[in-house]
Amino acid sequence: MGIPFFPTLVYDYLIQSINNLKQINLTNQCVIIDGNSFIHFIYNRIVKEDKRRQRSQRLAGTPFGYDGCWKTFHEILSLFQKKCSSVIVVFDGIIKSNPWQRSDPRRSNLYSVDIEDQEQLPTLLRHEFFDILYELDIRTVVARGEADPVIVRMARENDAYIVSCDSDYHLYQLSQGFVSLWYLNLETLTGPSFQLADVFGSIDAKGAALWATIIGNTFVSFEQLQVIIDYSLNKKKINTNNLLIVGDLFSKLCAR
Repeated sequence: MGIPFFPTLVYDYLIQSINNLKQINLTNQCVIIDGNSFIHFIYNRIVKEDKRRQRSQRLAGTPFGYDGCWKTFHEILSLFQKKCSSVIVVFDGIIKSNPWQRSDPRRSNLYSVDIEDQEQLPTLLRHEFFDILYELDIRTVVARGEADPVIVRMARENDAYIVSCDSDYHLYQLSQGFVSLWYLNLETLTGPSFQLADVFGSIDAKGAALWATIIGNTFVSFEQLQVIIDYSLNKKKINTNNLLIVGDLFSKLCAR
């Protein structure tokens, strides 16, 4: 879904004020991985590590430098396969454009990689990723459209943790929880597990969905939305009460 401003609000403000997040170990747990999010996150990490090396030593310095990428992906997925009770990787299918989706003029694409003037994954990396999944006998699912709702449904059915770097999973009520790649230790598979209440406090799933719909779509003008964003970002810490005030501002704007 990619809600503008939401990752900044969650990771720079809301989560910073949360105490005693539930720490989990994915060993012997059922895990569902957001494939598109995972492949971009790991590739971005490889690129950042490469930038510290000499140009001649880079693993992913060109769009066709797959050897190092293959090794890294294989090692991480092998660890998931070895330690978790089951692993399912789900990919987006064909996603239709949303004419109402709001663009964020201050936020670059989360998945954009600025290396050798390339802002996309190497051409064949996705195919290599599927080959690794096949070799490791990891179950792979391709959704008919956007993968998020499919992943959430499967997580509920399988009592599984969701692993991704997509902040949108903070908006769902989950049976286990959402494990963000930004906080997950990929060597030990340990880290915090998030639930909707960790971010939104007393706001329920329907209220969070309404909040996300308003901020993510152009139903309210950017000028009006900017008032709310400025209010939020001027707070050193945003707690549940502050978030409820922001919600009240939304309600007043929508009533105009």
